[in-house]
Amino acid sequence: RLVPPPPTPADKTLIDAYRARGLRVDESAPEVSIVRVRSLMQEAIKQGNYPLALEWCETVLQRYKSHPEFLRAKASLLLMMGEREKAIEIYEQAETIESDPAVRKKLEELQRQQP
Repeated sequence: RLVPPPPTPADKTLIDAYRARGLRVDESAPEVSIVRVRSLMQEAIKQGNYPLALEWCETVLQRYKSHPEFLRAKASLLLMMGEREKAIEIYEQAETIESDPAVRKKLEELQRQQP
């Protein structure tokens, strides 16, 4: 089980922006550094370790369940791991929170490819 890195001063702005959008914070989940996890996740992806990257991603999503950047990252990782259906579901969830033209396009592509 990964230990979430504690928030840094750099995280304050990101957390404030998240809260300002009215998105829910799960106060019962451990505090976590969004900035640090982003780096750890990218490092794991660079090494081709998608399961580890997904675990890091989940440490942020435990506390910030509606974080669009990390929802999109989770969907992309699931897709890279062959979990197409789950990826579509998570992409759709991210889109309802914050629409992104690139994600919208990817989602439409995936939905067209469905058997």
